[in-house]
Amino acid sequence: MRKKIVIISIGVFIIIIFCFFQCTLKLTFRTDYEQVYAIEVHVPGVKGIYTEDTDKIKQVIRDIENIRYYKLGNLKTYNTSPDCYVSLFDKNGKVIEEIEYYGYVAVYNKEKYGVLPFTYHRLEKLCNRLNEKQ
Repeated sequence: MRKKIVIISIGVFIIIIFCFFQCTLKLTFRTDYEQVYAIEVHVPGVKGIYTEDTDKIKQVIRDIENIRYYKLGNLKTYNTSPDCYVSLFDKNGKVIEEIEYYGYVAVYNKEKYGVLPFTYHRLEKLCNRLNEKQ
């Protein structure tokens, strides 16, 4: 019984520390949607998205902003290519913003952020939801 209480206490402590270090990733252009002409979302095992529809672009940006990101110590990427990515393009087809996901690490503007395990599932649901609207 005493071991269970200690384990639960440690779990609660870790959750509190985790919540303390959370930060929200904000895209620098999030209020200036006129800069973004297309968006691409790639998630393995799911039909990805490439669209120029402004409503879908806004929805993807909102969903990405609602994902929880946290900054802790030295996060490492163990892959050379991302598992998932979200890219936003200008009218010339140049990438103006990009978030790459490597396991439980997201890279945005050369900064590394931790992500929760269910982030990939959220991106899958986003792709499926937007693909159903086509």
